[in-house]
Amino acid sequence: MKSFFKEFLRDQLAGAGGARQIFLGAFGKHPGWNDHMDDIGLETESLVAAKKHLYIDGAGGQISSGAWEKLDEYQQIPFRHVFIWSRPPQLLVGKLWASRDGKGRSLYPMMVCAHTIGVPLEIALHGVLPCLEHIRETSIATKSAGEVLGIINHFRDALRGWMVEIGEAQAATDVAEFLSQIQFATANGGLSRVLAEVRASAGRTRAGEPAKHFRLPASAASPELSLGFWEHFLATQIDLAAPLFLAMPEGQYWVDAIVGEPSPADLYCLRCSPRVIPLANDSDVEVTPALAAETETLLDHLKAGTPPGAGRKSWISRLFR
Repeated sequence: MKSFFKEFLRDQLAGAGGARQIFLGAFGKHPGWNDHMDDIGLETESLVAAKKHLYIDGAGGQISSGAWEKLDEYQQIPFRHVFIWSRPPQLLVGKLWASRDGKGRSLYPMMVCAHTIGVPLEIALHGVLPCLEHIRETSIATKSAGEVLGIINHFRDALRGWMVEIGEAQAATDVAEFLSQIQFATANGGLSRVLAEVRASAGRTRAGEPAKHFRLPASAASPELSLGFWEHFLATQIDLAAPLFLAMPEGQYWVDAIVGEPSPADLYCLRCSPRVIPLANDSDVEVTPALAAETETLLDHLKAGTPPGAGRKSWISRLFR
């Protein structure tokens, strides 16, 4: 495996130029295979690296150690996450969910992941995530390896067609809307505590240092807003050369952020409830007037922009007419 910081989300692809590109891959467990799936669509070095860090080392490390199995029913959450891995101008957008192989073994998940190049974060979130959800639903509905391969190929072609359609479209995260959806976390200086925790733990985290983890408040109703907001928020505090991984369990109220190269132990958070890992906004950091003012200034900066795709019908719906 090549150097993570040198190569990850820095793919140099023949003939790419400045054009936007997208690749789609899948790996993990599925009933169509008696063990781990054959890799599907891992056409870039970054997709291969994502499988290694998230699946082989991450999930595999936790499963081998039995760490997740030691959690009780109130401490453990199931596999059902949406995630991004950001290092502009390249980005991974993915989903993972509980699955099993053809022999019924269910410790590992299935994962599907899109690698985009030159696509703004908000465009990718609002365009790619609905596609990944349809892949999840149709993959669950079949026990055929051949059908899964066909599903991935179909949606890869659809995403590449969508890429042509959107042209040079731009979008922005609706910060005000997100903040209105997480009032449980903004009350009593919650975001100031987050800012203090990030600065204390990461500073402006440099490439090559150990990864840093933060658990951040999210809107259960909107993974797109949650992931978009925290990607932009953290980008103001960390070294932009450091890859940023964000994972949100669907239907829950937090996002796990990992800055830098994750070790297998860093992925322990994926199946842990806040009973095990509390949210940063619940810390006991003192919110001073200066810290509160800094937080407000940062939020005002992040609010610059317009909501993405307001009132537009999702492109994905046209695939199912």
